[in-house]
Amino acid sequence: MEFLYYLSLFFFSILLISKFLFQQKKKNLPPSPVGLPILGHLHLLKQPLHHTLETLSYQYGPILSLQFGSRSVLLISSPFAVEECFTKNDIIFANRPRSLVGEHLAYNYTTLLFAPYGHHWRNLRRFAVIEIFSSNSLRMSSTIRHEEACYLVRQLFRNFHGGSQKVDLRSMLFHLTFNIMMGMVAGKRCFGEEAVDVEVGQQFLEIVKDTSVTVPSMLLSLCDFFPILRWIGFQGVEKKMVSLKRKRDAFLQGLIDEGRRSQTKSSTTTEAEKKKTLIGALLSIQEAEPDHYSDDIIKGIIMIMFTAGTDTSLLTMEWAMSLLLNHPEKLEKVRAEISDNVEQGCLLSDSDLAKLPYLRCIVNETLRLYPVAPLLVPHVSSEDCTLGEYHVPRETMLLVNARAIHRDPKVWVEPTKFRPERFEGVDREREGFKFMPFGLGRRGCPGAGLAMRAVALVLGALIQCFEWERVGEEKVDMTQGGSRSVVVVTSPSAVEECFTKNDTIFANRPLVLAGKLLNYNNTTLGASSYGQHWRNLRRLTTVEIFSANRLNMSSGIRRDEVQLLLKQLFKKCNGGCTAKVELQSRFSELSFNIMLRMITGKRYGEEDVVNLEEAREFRDIIKESLYLSSVCNLGDLMPVLQWVDFQGMEKRMLVLQRRTDVFLQGLIDEHRRMRSNSSSSSEEEKKKKTTINVMLSLQEAKPEYYTDEIIKGIILTLLTAATDTSAVTMEWVMALLLNHPEVLKKARAELESSIGQKCLLEETDVPKLHYLQSIINETLRLYPSAPLLVPHESSEDCTIGSFDIPGGTMLLVNAWAIHRDPKVWVEPTKFKPERFVEGGEGEGYKLIPFGLGRRGCPGSGLAMRVLGLSLGALIQCFEWERVSEEEVDMKEGPGLTMPKAMPLEAICKPRQSMIGILAVL
Repeated sequence: MEFLYYLSLFFFSILLISKFLFQQKKKNLPPSPVGLPILGHLHLLKQPLHHTLETLSYQYGPILSLQFGSRSVLLISSPFAVEECFTKNDIIFANRPRSLVGEHLAYNYTTLLFAPYGHHWRNLRRFAVIEIFSSNSLRMSSTIRHEEACYLVRQLFRNFHGGSQKVDLRSMLFHLTFNIMMGMVAGKRCFGEEAVDVEVGQQFLEIVKDTSVTVPSMLLSLCDFFPILRWIGFQGVEKKMVSLKRKRDAFLQGLIDEGRRSQTKSSTTTEAEKKKTLIGALLSIQEAEPDHYSDDIIKGIIMIMFTAGTDTSLLTMEWAMSLLLNHPEKLEKVRAEISDNVEQGCLLSDSDLAKLPYLRCIVNETLRLYPVAPLLVPHVSSEDCTLGEYHVPRETMLLVNARAIHRDPKVWVEPTKFRPERFEGVDREREGFKFMPFGLGRRGCPGAGLAMRAVALVLGALIQCFEWERVGEEKVDMTQGGSRSVVVVTSPSAVEECFTKNDTIFANRPLVLAGKLLNYNNTTLGASSYGQHWRNLRRLTTVEIFSANRLNMSSGIRRDEVQLLLKQLFKKCNGGCTAKVELQSRFSELSFNIMLRMITGKRYGEEDVVNLEEAREFRDIIKESLYLSSVCNLGDLMPVLQWVDFQGMEKRMLVLQRRTDVFLQGLIDEHRRMRSNSSSSSEEEKKKKTTINVMLSLQEAKPEYYTDEIIKGIILTLLTAATDTSAVTMEWVMALLLNHPEVLKKARAELESSIGQKCLLEETDVPKLHYLQSIINETLRLYPSAPLLVPHESSEDCTIGSFDIPGGTMLLVNAWAIHRDPKVWVEPTKFKPERFVEGGEGEGYKLIPFGLGRRGCPGSGLAMRVLGLSLGALIQCFEWERVSEEEVDMKEGPGLTMPKAMPLEAICKPRQSMIGILAVL
């Protein structure tokens, strides 16, 4: 009997195995390179990752199946694949992959970025869309952006000493973008002059530093691909994330507590006054729905604001300035536009941006060439689906190579050229799924409007107020596995399919170590799985943070920070001389202070230092977070490696998580004390403009939901996602403008024609600057701040094109490859902002710097505002030249947001017509 039992068991096992193999053969999976046992295709990956994935896409096609350890990944690099993913499959890909980052740094997947697709995510998305990124919210925050732009202009102006001056834009732009976000979140600025809480800024910089060290590339670590590595504490990854989580949590909690105290100090504060900051709005909602809007939910929203709105805008501004320095003709063109459309004697403002189409084209072109998320944010399929003719299994991580699509010669004319004109006359820049700097579908960035406003405003102000040149004659340097299945998308059509038909399937994020440890157990907006929690976070950020109303309310922060940057540059130029300036640090400071002021109301800077230690701590946290986000964690690819903490990533993330948690909690507690101690209506009105106050208000309404963890996750997401990306984009824009002075001249002409020379560019002016916006778009095309976007993961089997994508496959969208695909763009490698002005080229899922679908970046509006205002102000106020006759080096450096390899330096000189304005900033 025993022999018959084992014999029957043997044949039954053979039957099951045969059936499994037979079914697997029937499925039409996308093409895949030859992989290795256990590792899969990890051995093929090199830095920068989006370049490697673009090469693989050229070899195997725009829809590619990869295996990163235990995780299936779908990489798409064509507009048609992107369209199918984020239209037909948008709900399927609406989830995020589970990861250590989502678990630890995204408040256990409760933030808008990491939350699973569902009710929670919808709530967050609705909040973000209505309260943060709606048109009304953006108008309300326009003062913040305008003030920060003025600060930037004033800072630059004070740096001059009777001639041209070399300036470092990266740090200035970082402080600007952070101050904008902090102003929107908490109603204060933390960098530069009039900084009220420098220690908070320094603390945030420490968090950024820790995050950059702890969080791996694509928000994934090896422990996410090899879970066994987590069990053994491989390289201490999870431990470091937990440490970072604590640090970030303390920081965000401090902002929330401060907002809570400021609200409780006054008993006469109206609900409208409470919601003037993101924290105030969240706290108001917390009072109504305390069970949902817990402090953790609020922190998650705030963190998303900082992380998604600071660095992204900074990078876009930096890329845009680099492009303009390398293309002085574009710089002149956008300056002319600013001069024509902005009233003379007035600094560019938010209201002027609509009149500056070429400025918008510059931003778009920058986002096309250098998207801050070249692979977008990863999605994950929630069920089996089809992409094209291929089967996509459930739990497949989706990567959209936005950079590849942005540079695909089949999609763009001269895709590698900086041609802002390609965006001229384009009303629907994403038509055709070829332009996706902010992502697509349900998880697309809800803050794209804010990003465009901020970037356009800052760039417009810089172009309006200063002449810009390269530091030298050379052009600005514009150089920029395992058991997990990965599909790489590198065509607009594949992107469209991923974020339309398969958008819900790819609405998930891959579960990685960074998501667990650094995103509060994947509860942040960026790391949470697609579901109710993610929907709550998405709604929260959309309504309370990135709505037009919220952005308008925070425009003063961006204006102050941009003006401070102009002031610093003017001072560097000694009032009217030429000066050599380093822009990277300035852009970093700009974007950082913008986000920090939006979130906490503080700003960090070297002037008027009041909280230096807190500022340093913040900087270290952000730096560490960005670093850990850029490091590939083998445990994410081979789960077995998570058992032993291979690479020590978990240990490091745990440390970073603790630091972050303590820091964020400190911010929340500080706001709570301010709310409880405030007795002055005017003081309360000022404090409740912050994101932390909004979150604390939500927490009071729904304490059981908007916990401190959620609030910290929101704060962390905002700071980490918005600071570096904006600063990097600014740097790329300026580098492109320096290398293409004709574009810079055209942008300046647009500024002069739209704004004039009697007033400084305002955020309201940016929509008028179509060419400036084209410059930003072209920069985002060439240098997207997320070249592979944020990884998605298929929640179920699906198809992309003719390929079957299994569930649980990680989706990588190579936005960088799409942005430079010669099949998509005309002269894809050329910097041609006109491609976004003339119309046609930016349509059809070709330009995706902010991602697509449900998990697209909700802060793209804020980013564009920051970029437009900052770049516009720089172009308006200064003459810009390269440091030498050589073009600016455009090499890309390593990192999650594709920063410039070499910090941008330029020669700037206050424009004679703007000296009177700059002198009184």
